[in-house]
Amino acid sequence: MPLAPTAQQVPNMLMPDQMRANSYRADVMKLFQSLGFMNGSEDQRKQMVGTYIFREVTRMVGEEFSPKITGMIIDLPMADLNYSVSTLDMLNFKVRSAVQLLVETNNAAPDTIAQMPMNSDSKLVV
Repeated sequence: MPLAPTAQQVPNMLMPDQMRANSYRADVMKLFQSLGFMNGSEDQRKQMVGTYIFREVTRMVGEEFSPKITGMIIDLPMADLNYSVSTLDMLNFKVRSAVQLLVETNNAAPDTIAQMPMNSDSKLVV
């Protein structure tokens, strides 16, 4: 059975993870540049970011931990928050850091964390 070409073999072809990452980046930039975001209070901007990233966080950690981890991320200072969610790779890093903090503070069992989608063979994160 022939293998699908890689992005290196076909330079103009984007792999599914790359397409999702590019789409995420474009959408988060639109959010940051929207009038509602620019004119909103800090709390409103954090709520907008939280609403936006929640789907990706849920994809990474599952429904049980996504509200807690999203809340942890939006509690960052605004400049850190904006940087932390500006790309899917950065969001992935922050989510993994939040998960590690939950384990270190005994708020999540390591065996529960091991079952999160981000740790499965399917690698739902970039």
